[in-house]
Amino acid sequence: MKKLLSILLCLAMMLTMVACGNSGSDTASEEKENNGAGGFPGFGGLQDADENEDDIKENEEEEKKETSLSDSKNETVRDPMEEDAENEFEIGTNRSGEYKNDFIGLACKVDSDWSLANEDELLALNGFAEDAGIDEYRDAAMFYDMYAYDENGNTISVILEKIDEDILESLDLRENYENRKSFIQESFEGMGFESIEFTDADIFFAGEERIGMYTESEIQGTVMYQGSVSIKCGDYLISITVTTAKDDLVDECFDWFYEV
Repeated sequence: MKKLLSILLCLAMMLTMVACGNSGSDTASEEKENNGAGGFPGFGGLQDADENEDDIKENEEEEKKETSLSDSKNETVRDPMEEDAENEFEIGTNRSGEYKNDFIGLACKVDSDWSLANEDELLALNGFAEDAGIDEYRDAAMFYDMYAYDENGNTISVILEKIDEDILESLDLRENYENRKSFIQESFEGMGFESIEFTDADIFFAGEERIGMYTESEIQGTVMYQGSVSIKCGDYLISITVTTAKDDLVDECFDWFYEV
């Protein structure tokens, strides 16, 4: 079970990098190499998954694909840089079981049996120094803005990936999910997952339907359920990923999110 928990971070980051091979994944991969989250609550560290994660990073560099013009569901949902000053770049807050980020317009209230990573834990998860501030987050190519977990190894993550504005504008999210399925399947299989199934979906999330994908797989006799939703915001792609074991709680967890 410890090894199973240790690869959940890899899975969440992998689905986030569905975004675009040209979006700065070189930098993101370098930052992940320096990740110091071995003692992070909810999983046993990345030691057992390091070799597989290296393979993921190498494959990621080979997966650069052109994208078509976006349809209506691919439009940027909001551009905080064009709104008032209170919507300038900021990271989320985690207080009393509630995550909130006005910059991306999302909040989440987790159940009482879940825990939200605090500021120090997120710094460790992102591989930042203990005294890192807002500038380190702003300059990062990709970072965890929220990480939640329960005692059963279920996890929720919100990851922001900075992408060139022109690339993001033309990014077709559905097409990118489709383009990445073979890479994701190979990566899952490399980690020991079996019976991998993908389901394209318009997922009701934070008040409206969003482009996303469900994944069901099995590892060490345990069925894993995963759902991912992608949202454009300014020059960031936000990926929200839920992973649950044994019981399919993905949509239930998605229902905890709301717009702010």
